[in-house]
Amino acid sequence: MKLVVLKRDGREEEFIYEKLVVSLLKVGIGLEVARTIARLIECRLFERGGRARTSDIARWVLEYLRRIDEKLYEKWVESYKKEKGIDLEKILEAKLYYSEPIITP
Repeated sequence: MKLVVLKRDGREEEFIYEKLVVSLLKVGIGLEVARTIARLIECRLFERGGRARTSDIARWVLEYLRRIDEKLYEKWVESYKKEKGIDLEKILEAKLYYSEPIITP
């Protein structure tokens, strides 16, 4: 099954595991944790029929990071805001009414 990410501008892009791993490494997350999170995200995509919005993926990453290490969580939020101009914490807060089960790496 091809995994698809729905971008904010309406484009569709194939989910690339390595791209997520690299973005996690850039903010100081260790390789094994980055790989684990990327695999968990990949599994969630499969569970949801192979499609998810960019904001969903970012929210899932935040949920995992918050459970692992608050400092890494904050670094990811800051990095995302600098790169994309999006406040992920507000997105996460807005979606709290919908909480999926989380598997902690």
